[in-house]
Amino acid sequence: LEEQMAEDVDTLHFALGPRQPDRSYPVAVVARALMEQWLAPLREHGLQPEALIPETLCLPATEPGQWSALAEPGHVTVRTDAYSGFGCVSEDLPLFLEMTDPTRATLLRIIVPQGVNDDFTRLQWPLELLPGFSDPLAALLQNHAPDRSLNLLQGGYSQREDFRRLWMPWRAAAILRSAWIAVTVTQHVCQAVRLNHQIAALEQQNVQRYQALFPSETRIVDLEAQAAQQMKILQGGSQGGL
Repeated sequence: LEEQMAEDVDTLHFALGPRQPDRSYPVAVVARALMEQWLAPLREHGLQPEALIPETLCLPATEPGQWSALAEPGHVTVRTDAYSGFGCVSEDLPLFLEMTDPTRATLLRIIVPQGVNDDFTRLQWPLELLPGFSDPLAALLQNHAPDRSLNLLQGGYSQREDFRRLWMPWRAAAILRSAWIAVTVTQHVCQAVRLNHQIAALEQQNVQRYQALFPSETRIVDLEAQAAQQMKILQGGSQGGL
């Protein structure tokens, strides 16, 4: 794309759209300075937008022989294809239309919200006016289709990239902390294994002592209960002897 750009590509932001049936990708190109200008009011209020959509792609999808447009006071936005269009001041609309379709064969469907008083019937163009919206934003929101759109918040402007920039200064500390936790857990596990082995060894020693004291007890099910029972028997025999 560099050869097609009049400006230095380092000053431009590029955003890819979804893959098309012909294996191509639509690309939106905007000046980084303009991106910063759009995002500045949101950042000042601590807001992080999830998407930044060109208003051209919020217009109704085009059909063969038909374009979609949105009229605003002093400005018109036209969607000429799935991922193309233009915007201009109202006075320049006839010139832009003539350059885009010299044959004047394309029907122009213009959404005209309340408060727009331009007389589009003077265009001498196949025309359909669509009133009924209270303001331009309502028309854009109602007609936006994410699967036929393109989010400008990619690359350095994406939420993932913002998270990466916030995460990187803490990455080393997080890795060290994770390593410390892993070592601590390993130590506790090893200690628990050693304690279990010691307990098992002590239990085996107790069983051996018990069997040495009571050779007739060959089957050990509950050492504590059996020892208590034998102690009672011994105590009972001693009392009877007195």
